[in-house]
Amino acid sequence: MKYLSNTIKWTLVVGILFFGLAVYSKAEEKTITFQEFGHSVSQVPTKIGNHITNEIEDIKVYQKKNWAEGKAQLARTFTQIKSFFIKKQ
Repeated sequence: MKYLSNTIKWTLVVGILFFGLAVYSKAEEKTITFQEFGHSVSQVPTKIGNHITNEIEDIKVYQKKNWAEGKAQLARTFTQIKSFFIKKQ
C-alpha cells in the first residue's frame, strides 16, 4: 500500500511539473512570408491554379488508361465464364 501511495505522489509531482513547464514556456511565433520561398503574393494563386490544372490532367490520363485495362479484364472474365456454359463441338 505504501508503494502505491508513493507512486501516486510522484505521478502528481511530475504531472504538476510538466503542466507548469507547458504553461510557462512560450514558443516564438514566426510567420513565414512568401518572399522567403522566392514567390510574391501575386504569383501564388497562379501557381496553385496551374498545379491543380496539371494534376487534373494527369488524373484524367491515369483514369482513362485504367478504365481501358478494366474493360479489357472484364471482357476476358465474361469470355471465360461464357466458355463454362457453351459446349465446344
